[in-house]
Amino acid sequence: MLALFNFLTIEFDKLDQITITSIIVRVILNVPLIWIATVANINLNKYSKLEQEYGHKEALARSFEKYKSEIITLTAETDETIYLKTKLLDLNLEAFRKNPADGMETAKSVSFFEKMIPNIKKEKQET
Repeated sequence: MLALFNFLTIEFDKLDQITITSIIVRVILNVPLIWIATVANINLNKYSKLEQEYGHKEALARSFEKYKSEIITLTAETDETIYLKTKLLDLNLEAFRKNPADGMETAKSVSFFEKMIPNIKKEKQET
């Protein structure tokens, strides 16, 4: 939308008459919009990651309940069922120990320039 706005407001027959004022006005209009889009992208990435993490935890909780009911239906309280219950509980506690919000500070926007920077660094190191 921003590119369309900029393209439609350029007067192509008067390109030789572009002033520094018109360039500054475009920068003043474009920079806040680009900043807002970047912040929105970062927040959307964080929300998406949190949603995936909590979806995973929900699936773990459901599978725990299903496995627990299967273990109970196997046999009465034997050493094997007690061991299986304990092992299942340990595995689930380990999986639930990770807090989904821990990785939120690493979430960032993914832009074309960030994808290109590692490629530029690799090229410089090879020469």
